[in-house]
Amino acid sequence: IPFAKYYWDMAAAFDPRHLPARMADPDDPSKDVNIVGLIHDEIVRIKEEAFRGRAGAAGAAKAARGSRRGASAPAGGAPPTLKELASDEMAGFRGRVVEKSIKPEVLVHLLKDEFDLYEAGRGKDSIVLDEEAVEYMRRNAATLKAALSDLVARHLEDNNPRTLHVATMVDLSRWHEDKKEKAAELEGKAMPPRDDLGPVYAKLLDVTADMSRLYRPRG
Repeated sequence: IPFAKYYWDMAAAFDPRHLPARMADPDDPSKDVNIVGLIHDEIVRIKEEAFRGRAGAAGAAKAARGSRRGASAPAGGAPPTLKELASDEMAGFRGRVVEKSIKPEVLVHLLKDEFDLYEAGRGKDSIVLDEEAVEYMRRNAATLKAALSDLVARHLEDNNPRTLHVATMVDLSRWHEDKKEKAAELEGKAMPPRDDLGPVYAKLLDVTADMSRLYRPRG
């Protein structure tokens, strides 16, 4: 549930690519085959069920949630809460996340590249963490979250070069609404482009080019 929540928040923020374009679905190059794809499929399922209204009151609740998410954000607007992700109606989605994302993209590496922090469950889809390791992670949660957020941001920047504020959007210590407010604050501080500065920029480029020729090594 926290895994799906983290990536759904990210998808709602800027719809990231996790894989290089060369590894995309050959039938749909724009599709990134991973957890984000599962999230998009789930959004479509929720909206379709709400539209058909097969579940009575539950269908009305889904319709309300679908309208709350809206179409303004890349992955359907506001992401579901942890409580919504833990609900019976999203059990199928959780199962698909485990089978199609966690097992093939996460667990496979944990079981293959065993570290000293845990033991791989022999013949099982699980790992066993040492009590001391768990306590270490609890004590150093803030530092570990910051380090992991930085690693994720660096990875996503490689595959999303036009996206702004990646580090903010993948911050493990912030909730979705906090991330949106921070990104909006950063946008507000950004200086808008000014047409009257165009000639200045051009002159600076000329000076830079001249300097590079002046200090070019001989030989």
